[in-house]
This record gives sequence, C-alpha cells and structure tokens, in this order.
Amino acid sequence: MRPSAGYVGGGYRFFVRGGGGLNGDGQPIIFVDGARIDNADLDLLWNGGQGYSNTLSLSPNEIESIDVLKGPAAAAMYGTNASNGVVLIKTKSGARRAAADGGVTVHYKFSYGQNTMPFEYDPALYKNAGLYNNLLQNGAIREHNIDLSGGSGIFRYFVGYEHKYEEGVAPRNFQGRNAGRVNITAVPNDRLSISVNAGYSANDLERPHSDDAVLSPHWNTIMVDTPWKWYDSVAVASTRGPAKNNRTTGDARVTWTVARGLDLFGSVGIDNSFHRQDEFYPPEYQYWMGYGGRRRIAERTNTQYTYDIKASYSYKPISGLDITSVVGSQLFDRESNNVGAENRQFATGLISDIGSGSNYIGMWEGKFQERQAGIYTSHTLSYQDRYFATLSLRKDYASAVGEDAPAIIYPQASFAARLDKFDFVPDFLDILKLRAAYGESGQLPEPRDTKRLLWGALGTAYGPGAIPTQMGNPALKPERIKELELGLDAEIANRWSLEFTYYTQNANNSIIGMPNSPSTGFGNIVVPYNIGKAKAHGIEATLEGNLLRSDDYGLNFNLTWNWQKNEVVDLGGQGPIIANYQVNAIEEGLPKHEYYAVITTGARFNADGTYAGPVESDGRVDLGSPIPDHTGSFSLNFRFLKDFNLNGMADWGLGKKVFSIFRQFAARNGGYMPFAVMAARLGLDDDWGWISSVNFDDYTPLTPGTPEYIALANEFARVDPYYRGNYIYDADYLVLRELSLSYDLKDVLARFGLISSGVKGMTVGIAGKNLLRFSQYGDGDFEVNAPGARSSAWGVDYGTVPPPRVLNFWVNVAF
Repeated sequence: MRPSAGYVGGGYRFFVRGGGGLNGDGQPIIFVDGARIDNADLDLLWNGGQGYSNTLSLSPNEIESIDVLKGPAAAAMYGTNASNGVVLIKTKSGARRAAADGGVTVHYKFSYGQNTMPFEYDPALYKNAGLYNNLLQNGAIREHNIDLSGGSGIFRYFVGYEHKYEEGVAPRNFQGRNAGRVNITAVPNDRLSISVNAGYSANDLERPHSDDAVLSPHWNTIMVDTPWKWYDSVAVASTRGPAKNNRTTGDARVTWTVARGLDLFGSVGIDNSFHRQDEFYPPEYQYWMGYGGRRRIAERTNTQYTYDIKASYSYKPISGLDITSVVGSQLFDRESNNVGAENRQFATGLISDIGSGSNYIGMWEGKFQERQAGIYTSHTLSYQDRYFATLSLRKDYASAVGEDAPAIIYPQASFAARLDKFDFVPDFLDILKLRAAYGESGQLPEPRDTKRLLWGALGTAYGPGAIPTQMGNPALKPERIKELELGLDAEIANRWSLEFTYYTQNANNSIIGMPNSPSTGFGNIVVPYNIGKAKAHGIEATLEGNLLRSDDYGLNFNLTWNWQKNEVVDLGGQGPIIANYQVNAIEEGLPKHEYYAVITTGARFNADGTYAGPVESDGRVDLGSPIPDHTGSFSLNFRFLKDFNLNGMADWGLGKKVFSIFRQFAARNGGYMPFAVMAARLGLDDDWGWISSVNFDDYTPLTPGTPEYIALANEFARVDPYYRGNYIYDADYLVLRELSLSYDLKDVLARFGLISSGVKGMTVGIAGKNLLRFSQYGDGDFEVNAPGARSSAWGVDYGTVPPPRVLNFWVNVAF
C-alpha cells in the first residue's frame, strides 16, 4: 500500500498478490464495521494528476483493528470484486466496567508535529532547483482526540471526537477534519445482541495545481530554463481550488440465538459521501484562456448500502467432529450522482460567484447506479482439534441494463492439519500446522456491458439527434480468478513464529474490448469480450521472534519478505493496451503495468561526423516494472527500563523501476543541466529546439569524429527527451518508515498520588515517518504516481510532491 503523492488528502494504491485479473482497478474492497465503503479517487476538476482519497474521512484513532484478506482463496466469500482482496476495518467499542471505576474511561490525546520534504532537488542537476526547493515549506500538524468508553449492565458504548489540521509541504495544501463516532452495543440477555455504529466527518481541503498541469509551481521553475516561463508567479499563486468532503457511515446489526447452536444474524450498512471541488482563476491575470478568469464547480454524491443476512447452525454429528453451517445472502446497492458547471469572464476577482461570469461555457450531470447480490453457504469442520476444513459456495448476480443479469458461482475450500497434536512432533514445536486453500472470485461486467446497443443524445445545428454510444455483448460472463494457496505455520519454544505461504493465480474470461470493423458503421465503438487471461504466483513469509522477556525489558522483532511474479497470458490479439503517458502496458508475455516503450539505442552521424540524431529501437521494448518483485519489512519493539518503549520499522523493494517524465520534460525545456552540457560539448545549437540552461561559450566543443565525440553523442542520443522510454530508471529502495519512543508515566503518577485522584494513566512520545530513504532513483520519488491512485498508469514521477518526512510529539492521558 503506497501513497500516490505527498499531498495532504491524497489517495493510496494497493497491490495485492499479483494484482488479480485484468479487470477493475486492482484495488481491494473495504468494509468498515460491515458497511462496504467507497474507496474512489476523487478528481472532479482536473488540475493535475492527483485526486483526493474518499477514505480521508477515516480517523485512525477510531480504528481498533484492520484485517486484510489477500486473494480469492481467503476472500471468496465476499464474492465478486473481492479478487483483489478485502480490507476489514473494525472501529472501537466499549466494555463493561465496574461501578467503582465510574463505569467510564476517558482518553485524551494531542499531537503536534510537522511535515517536511524528505529530500531537496539538486541544483547541479536542475537549473532552478533552489527556487523550487524554497517554494516548498514545512507544514504544521495539529491533532486533538477525546473518547469515552464504558458500559454497565446491558449497554456498552464508545464515543469519540477528533479535530485535525494538517498542512502539506506544497503551497496551499491542507486538510481540516472534524470527525465523530458513536458505537453502542446492547446485550439484553445471553441470546440477543444489538449494535449500532455511526461515524461522521467533515473535511475542508485544498491542494495546488500539480504534476502535468502547467499552472503547477514545478512546471514553472524546476522543469524549465527560465523561472515562470509559462505563467507569472503571482498568477500561479492566485489560483484557488478548495474542496469539501463530508461523509456519514454506519451499520446496525442484530444477532439472535434462536435455539442452542442456531444463530440468526442481520445487518444494514450505509456509506453516504458528499464531495465538492471549486476552482477560480482571478480575471486580473492572464491564463491559457486569456484574461477574464474562470470559475468551475463540481459535486459528487455517492450513497451505498450493504445488506447481510445469514443463519448459522453448530452441531456434532459424531464424537470429535464439530460442524458449523452458514447460509446467507449479501446485497450491495450503490448510486452516484455528479453535477458541475463552468463560467468565464469575471469583472473582478473580488466577486467569484459562478453566476457573475458573463461567458457561460457549460454544465454537466451524470448518474450511475449498480446493484450486486450474492447467496452463499459455508461449512466449517473441526475433527479432534487436529483436522480443519471449510467448504463454501457463492453465487453472485450483477446489475445490468436489460433483462439478463450475468451470474456466476464461485467455490472456496480450505484444509489444515495440526501436526503438533501428534506424538512424533518434538515438544519444542508449540504449533506446527500445514494448510491449503482454494478459492475463486473475479470482477463483474459493468451494468451496460451486456446491452447490445445504447444510444445517446446529441445537439446539432439542425436540432437534437441520437447517435450510438456503446455496444455490449449479451454473451458476456464475469471474470473468473482461481487461486491455490499452500502454507505452513509454526511456533517454536514459545518465542519464535513462522508463517510461509505459496500462492498461484489464474485469471480467465477477463473482459477485453475489441474494436468493430469500420465497415460495420460502428468502427469507433469497442465491444467487450471474454478473451483475457493472466497468471501470477508468489511467496509470502513472516518470521517473528521474542528475544527478551522480563519485568523491565522486552525485545521483539518481525521480518517479512514477499516475492511475486505475474504475466498477461492472452489478450485475444488486442494488445498491447497502453496506459496514459504511453509507457505502461498490458501486453501478452509481460507483467501487468510493465514499462513498454520505444527507446533510442545510439546516435546517427552526418558525413562530416557531426551528430545527426538518435537511432530508434525496433518497436517497443520491455523496460521493467513499476511494481517490485521483492518487498519486505523489518520491525522492532524494544521495551527498556520498564516504562520506555522504542518502535521502529523499515521496508524495502527490489526489482522496481520509475518513469521520470519530470526529468524528460526538464531536458526538453532546458531545465536539466547535464543534458544541456552534453549539447554544448557536441556543438549543437538552438535549432534542435532545446533552450540551453548553460552558457555554450563556457564549453569547448569536442571534435566530430573523435572517439570522445562519438561516445558522448551515443550517450546524448540515449537520453533524447522525445522518447519517454529513455527516462525509466532503477528504483530499488530502503526506507526507515517509522520510529517512535514513548514513556509510560503510570509509576510517576502513582508516586505523586495522581492515580487515586482520577488520572488512570499517561503516556508521552515522539515519532517520525519516512526518516531515512535510500534509492537508486535519487532525484525524485519512487513511490508517487502522477495520474493518481486509480489510473491505469503506474510509477510516473511528474515532479509529484513526495510523501513527506513527518515528525511529531504526542501525549495520551486516561481518566
């Protein structure tokens, strides 16, 4: 899981076990307390590649636990769209407390800190790096949290409130969040449980133009030879793009034990989010549309419901055999509405109301609705506490325009054996378990994909008309991804634990678009077919050790190492499918999202030996992957002197590449100094179209035809900035991701008698994120992705603001 940029409020991108099949956005589905939430990347008004994450409303202080189900073998019971995994988030709940404790515990926590740039751009490489570095800033972080939890008798409750204000390192980038949560559980008797969870958040946000927007600060400084070449600095600083994101989530659930072993369960979850983005260019400054300014507004409302009903029955048909059988149904209903407008030509920047513009450009409105439903049965068996099995079957239905809704059945089975229960296993093995699992999942067709022909309205000079807009395939079927998982779990001498998993995936019936023949009259419309195939396999390993345990000292560590490979097997002859920026591809025989582009291999020369231009590769070539083959982390927890606690975590990736369109455009526009120096030493001039960032008179040109000239000309040709494949770099990395030191003041409080006066505990600490970073890709960031968190392009650095270094100080008090 990686941020797509360092902007506050930006999105995250997951990569789970080879990325699933070829359909969908490759991201897991997320549930909060049983409600499936919207995980969209929101970019209603484009001002660079980055959007806002719709999960920015979640407050980490409300979260009790996060579980990740990786792949169909684990997530099959969540049906379609679970092929990329499922993230289960559980928020905090109360607990029964004795009357002597007052029945309630109050926690208050405040945190003060700042975001800083993790590195500075090098003036030796980029002419205006110093100016751009000075535009970036330290951003303040202020956070206050208070929560109450407790209960007595039949009720338990948790009530929390958070206020957070955070500034990013880029100008005019901030988030102000107010979030509240109320979770209540009632247990009237030992047969009935009722719980209601509700959360609300209100966010004020803003970010500047970024990435490939020419109004971005980096486009006008570090990527060109002359500062503010495209736009005046005041004009860039005067643009505004505020946003709001308000969200309500919640669920209500009932569990009723009808009879011994028979339980009924029902829940309803809701996620309602509202997102608005504004944009204003003041009329006093000149922009690409001239003087007069521009105002745009856009709003998105997304409402989705999750319904879950099931019955479970536990029984013992024979001695030693325990079985739990579940039958249930899950339904998902989502509706999204979008509306927006644009106006230009304003009299003054003091009046920015969209109705005050005199040049009406247009309005837009859209609506999307989808429904998914599944029925399932699952049977869990345990024999003599040695052998375990789960057998499941689920049938899913997709919403569709038309009478026929595509449906598919997905099976799941898992088996495990506790070998440590047998006498032949040594006593020092506390647990030794072998396991195997098989599961299927996939992505459903879109609601309109199975409708043969759809028409849309079009306004013309002769009046409104209708044109064909989409052609579907009535025979279309859902994607099917099959996963087999084999694993071993062991615990040794109550100090060591090991988990090892091997998995393999095969995706079939992935939906790929095939264009119509022009002779049909529908040549510009693509029709979906089940022709795509992909495969993946990998290893996941975790080693944990408890090295030291005593009253005053403790030392634990966790080491993970993961390896994955995936390959696109078949596209029905329709490949390669090239993403935006023209570097990532879905192509037969290559991993998904592989860099696949034309490069230059050397120089051509004129008859007099002077440089004549580059030599192209014979078509696109494989240039590596933005997704590491190997990833891992090492975390350490050290408790010392009884009350001090030191935590640290580092992570790494091997076999990773990055596309630096940032450096490519800097070279093309004269901002990348090594490229300009090479041009000067080759005796080139501005006829090549590159405005130099150096004084050519400072360099004596090499003599054409000499070995030195030929070698430099070949090097120069291989970084020709009109070929994007020339700007893909190795980007293996190692990052000290987190480091914190805390001190528990409970003994100090007891010494001064504060415990008896109502203070139950206090902890103080300092923490940092992204403290140290080492990478072969040194003049940019290896984690960012300019088009955002949900685009088809991966690993694109367009001067994208990197994830910041974060330092903070916090105090947590319990009453």
